[in-house]
Amino acid sequence: MPCSHYISFCCDKIEAEQEYIEDTYLAILIRMQLIVCRILAVFPAPDSDGSGTTTFSAAAHMAMTTLRADLEDLKMQAPNNIRDNCYTNP
Repeated sequence: MPCSHYISFCCDKIEAEQEYIEDTYLAILIRMQLIVCRILAVFPAPDSDGSGTTTFSAAAHMAMTTLRADLEDLKMQAPNNIRDNCYTNP
């Protein structure tokens, strides 16, 4: 699922209207999936090119820092019962 302004708009709308109890969770899951897609785009599987190795560069480090910040932002936007979950707080 490619990231788009429309998907972000839909998540915002679902969260704002909260027609169903699960709408907040749905929006968080969609945003989490978008972050996972970005992670996979930056860090493909080690064997995807057949060499069996990956390289770590300054660009990868910057991407990792940005993705980590995005995950922290997502975590802070989550309701307390999700944010305080033992699986999200090591």
